[in-house]
Amino acid sequence: MNLNLNLASRAYVNRQALFLCYTLLIALLTVFLLLLGNSYYRLHADNGRIAAQLEEINRDLGFQGSASQEITSPAYQKLQERVALANQLLVKDSFRWTALLDHLEEVVTDGVRIRSIQPDYRQGGLKLIGVARGLGDLRSFLDRLIASPHFSEVFLLDQASVAIKDNLGQDHSSLTFTIDLKGAF
Repeated sequence: MNLNLNLASRAYVNRQALFLCYTLLIALLTVFLLLLGNSYYRLHADNGRIAAQLEEINRDLGFQGSASQEITSPAYQKLQERVALANQLLVKDSFRWTALLDHLEEVVTDGVRIRSIQPDYRQGGLKLIGVARGLGDLRSFLDRLIASPHFSEVFLLDQASVAIKDNLGQDHSSLTFTIDLKGAF
């Protein structure tokens, strides 16, 4: 048996398919390169536009020079005042009236009416102005305020006896009071 098959005569790698794959890969990489170049160009343009806007805003706000510029004493004092004002506004904004009114509702008795609530944000206290039907109602209200875990210190600043007219026009003797609550918030 005489076989005339020579395995070395033919190339085992399909070069035509390999070159086609190389061409497609180069075309795909070229498309990616163009897309990345376009993206880089747009980001660079956006960066320049944003830098120009920041410079314009700084110029409008009166900032000049670099960030390492020293702050003079009057400018530093003015900045400290602005920071203190901003912090005070944040404290006022963080105060929740609903929680405070809820705590007051827990301690107010039937014979007591609160007419005014004045918060003191710096000391974290409240000033309550109200009316009580009698001394027993006022005493009961004060006892409940003192026993409440929501208020640390209760001070009766003022009380006075007044005559109040009801809807029928009859005079009733009542007590007006002013209470200072510390640690209310």
